[in-house]
Amino acid sequence: MSDANLMQVGGDHYSAGYQHWDWVADAQVGYFEANATKYLSRHWKKGGPEDIKKAYHYVFKMLELVRERRYMNRSLHTAPYEQDTHKAQHHFEMFCTNTAIPPTEKSIMWSIARWRNDTDLVLIIKEIDVLYMDATAGAQGGGKAGRTTTPASGSKGGSGQAQGRETMAAKVGSGNPEAHNYLDGMDKPFGYPGDG
Repeated sequence: MSDANLMQVGGDHYSAGYQHWDWVADAQVGYFEANATKYLSRHWKKGGPEDIKKAYHYVFKMLELVRERRYMNRSLHTAPYEQDTHKAQHHFEMFCTNTAIPPTEKSIMWSIARWRNDTDLVLIIKEIDVLYMDATAGAQGGGKAGRTTTPASGSKGGSGQAQGRETMAAKVGSGNPEAHNYLDGMDKPFGYPGDG
């Protein structure tokens, strides 16, 4: 284990031997994907539903950049060589196992690591929206926010978890996730003071 992995700056969410930044480095995960998955991987330990909104914000920014033809996924998860994608998957599994990532969050994070086009990103946004609804419902009901047990479907389809609840994307009527003001009112949409 590296010396940096032994350090702890606030909280106790860096307790795993193989941490998020290890996976990010080993799988060459991009800046936006790294930040989105960072917030998803710890929301129940640190920032609650606000962390889920931060993850949403990073994926939303990726979607904007992709549509402007300014960004693409270059991580090893999307590499043309099978040995690279296997290596990236191995490191992702090692990270998720070491940090006990719940199944829903793991599925969404996997989709974020492997996205290839704007359609994938729109589906990921919808999955994050459902996770947020579940987390806020859990927090309001006295349960542990974010510790969902219903598996998400990833970027290949809807999860069906939002039946009976109005998601933010559905509130605008068009189902267009980028049309709502989900991020309004966030003090620090891209992180916390001193967060790196």
